[in-house]
Amino acid sequence: MAYMQFGDIQLKYLNLLEKKIVNKTKIKLFGKSGGVEVSQTKEIKTLLAAIKVANKTNNLEAVRKIIQPKPRAFAPIFAGFKWSEIDKSPFSQIGSSNPGAAETAAHELCSLEAIRLFMQNNGAYSTEEAFYKKHREDFVKIWKKENARLSFWDKKWDTTYFETAKITQKKVGNTRWGHYSRDDGFMEDVSKLVSRLYGITQKDTWNPADVWLVANYNKEKKYLQDVIKDKQTSIEEFNTELRHKFNDRAIVGVSLKKLTRPPATWELVNLENMDMFYDDEYRFRYDRGICKLNTKGPNGFLQAKDTVIFLDGKRMKAKLAIKQSGQQFSTLRLEGTDVGNNAARLGQVPVRMAEETFKAYGLKWDNEPKNYPKSYAEFIKEQDKYSKMFTFLKRTRMVDLGGVTSQSDFIGNMRLAMTNGHESNLVGAHSKLMQLTMLHEIFSNLTNKSKLEEFWTDMIYNAQKKGKVFGPFSKVY
Repeated sequence: MAYMQFGDIQLKYLNLLEKKIVNKTKIKLFGKSGGVEVSQTKEIKTLLAAIKVANKTNNLEAVRKIIQPKPRAFAPIFAGFKWSEIDKSPFSQIGSSNPGAAETAAHELCSLEAIRLFMQNNGAYSTEEAFYKKHREDFVKIWKKENARLSFWDKKWDTTYFETAKITQKKVGNTRWGHYSRDDGFMEDVSKLVSRLYGITQKDTWNPADVWLVANYNKEKKYLQDVIKDKQTSIEEFNTELRHKFNDRAIVGVSLKKLTRPPATWELVNLENMDMFYDDEYRFRYDRGICKLNTKGPNGFLQAKDTVIFLDGKRMKAKLAIKQSGQQFSTLRLEGTDVGNNAARLGQVPVRMAEETFKAYGLKWDNEPKNYPKSYAEFIKEQDKYSKMFTFLKRTRMVDLGGVTSQSDFIGNMRLAMTNGHESNLVGAHSKLMQLTMLHEIFSNLTNKSKLEEFWTDMIYNAQKKGKVFGPFSKVY
């Protein structure tokens, strides 16, 4: 799931939210299977009134103050839930030609159904054709039930369902699984547990398993509840219990991906030797970075709005993209990709883990958009600070700055980007200053090559949800 952030406080989403509340349509929220109907409390009525004003004035400040009255603190006004706990996927479909929540649900439920069929029939399908000849209608029913668009179901997805089920049955088919979960049941239980105990409101930042297989649902649910009754069980201890359950084939979480080509690959994550990620075999070395500060064309559009860090490992070459989280002035996010297979996104670094990693290395973490210039006038007041950052990075030769070689050119490019009348470019320049600050903080403090390598290794494994603080799962891709 993707969740709403501060940068997503936009009229197109707010108007749809208003419509759902007024029509008493359930809104999909974290930890609530099937969604929640939001009652028109005093706070909600105030919000609806502010949305109407925003439509007339195009000013969202009043709405923002209601949803997020304090910095980094959303108000729990949606039936006790916060803006950041709303599933963004259904809202993101507005006028989109991209797959949305319905299509994602259909794909994951079809994979789960294929796994169930393989398990219950002991993998008795000689070919993909034979499998669909017998069960095609089962998958059609799922797509109809989810009201998903059939245009997003192609032959590659047929192969993905079949191959995912085939390898899962091969790896863990010796158990008679009694419970298969995507939204409700065990998925809802474990999501609530990690939210209540560890404050992890977005389950995917702890364990990206899309579906769960449980041998005896009632038994395992009671066991996990008994384990954490004292409320002193750490997240590492909780993960250890889940590792035991995975190895015992009692509880298995599976992260699903669309196959680029068969056969499917089965990878175990966070199940064996948690210290292996720091061996030389698994270490990532910093290769190069690209943070282009040049502009293109007479209107001064930025050449690129993101920063990309390339990392070189013995087992994989990877890159981390540092980019803005939303279309408006927003926080930065770090997202990993396997360079050898650009279709294989390694995942996004959980914000909390990124912050903790910075602090662990003695680095300052400042990912608050309000702390950075949002106009050229504001930039001019701090141009000396940013110019010094630029000069430092230029001298290190660790980052490609797009051919910009002087402070005057850097300042001139920022002026063009922030004053050309295009809001997206202004937002991009704001984000670029945040990226510049982040790079300066890293490279000015981690001057030891070994420490720098450890830092980037931690970040790429955070993106993959690998390590002691992340839950065990298998990844099928």
